[in-house]
Amino acid sequence: MPPSLLRHFLLGSLFLTLAGSGVLRAAETEVPLDPWQEAMVAFKTGKADKAAALCDAALKADPNNARFLLLDARALAAQGKNEAAEATFKKAIALDPNAATARRFFGDFYFHLRRFDAAKPSYQEAIHRGGDVTELSLLLLYCAVGLGDAGEAERLAAGTTFNAFDETTPAYYFAKAAIAQLKKRPDDAKPLVQQAETLYGHDLFLQYAKDYFFLFASKP
Repeated sequence: MPPSLLRHFLLGSLFLTLAGSGVLRAAETEVPLDPWQEAMVAFKTGKADKAAALCDAALKADPNNARFLLLDARALAAQGKNEAAEATFKKAIALDPNAATARRFFGDFYFHLRRFDAAKPSYQEAIHRGGDVTELSLLLLYCAVGLGDAGEAERLAAGTTFNAFDETTPAYYFAKAAIAQLKKRPDDAKPLVQQAETLYGHDLFLQYAKDYFFLFASKP
């Protein structure tokens, strides 16, 4: 067989093998990430510097894209670039003032700087714009605890927002535990936290526990 014909035969065999194995089909059907997805994946996988760089690239083309600005702010905060993050949060919110998610993330930014007085209005605004009332009320209660305002914390806990029989959230138990901690009663707080994990499972427990443990620095 002539060399050129042999080469075509081998290439054809390889093509058929790859097609049969599904490799080519996978390559054809694989959809590349768009810039937003790529930036979000980078952020969610702990690559905040890459996420910020991708956001910056997108914002050069569209400087007033509130979605990229918000993710950029979060990525900057994750790198400890707090002044830049704060300014970027404010710009994102100014462009989309009714976005509850942006208000929530801005509140979280201040919360994790232990600037509870600044976090409160952001959480309140998030509630007014349709954010999750139970989660945000728990964060407001944490802010009151962080500020040493027992009266405000107890007022929030006494309402109908937190329900011991709510099957979707352990917020009731964390609210009660936070108030017990504020009142210097860690022995009362510990069983409440343990009960939250028992009743709601480890995964949901962890979603709520991270802010509680941050507030008190260590598990009761």
